[in-house]
Amino acid sequence: MAPVAIAIINQKGGVGKTTTALNLSVCLATGGHRVLAVDLDPQGHLTMGLQIDSDELSAEQTVAALFQRSGTLDSLIVPTAESALQAVPSCIRLARAAESFYAVLYREGRLRDALAGVK
Repeated sequence: MAPVAIAIINQKGGVGKTTTALNLSVCLATGGHRVLAVDLDPQGHLTMGLQIDSDELSAEQTVAALFQRSGTLDSLIVPTAESALQAVPSCIRLARAAESFYAVLYREGRLRDALAGVK
């Protein structure tokens, strides 16, 4: 089966994006699918929900590193308690990365290109 990307987005806060992403990721993983959850929220609640302590990670070990340098996601992927579910964690440092990223041309392609390299 070909890889499928699911994005859960909405400008408004408090609409259930994180809850949906967490439950969908765990449900798909326990159903036999390999899942990579990428937390793009600077608050990092998906990361926390997957029981990953982002306080123990440096900025270079979170999704913030993807937007501060080029490369693949492979070095940022961490395991979770569910064997078929891996994550790219977020942290508050993503907010600073986002601020510095506004002037970068083709910034919207950075995540797409990084995901293309994930096995």
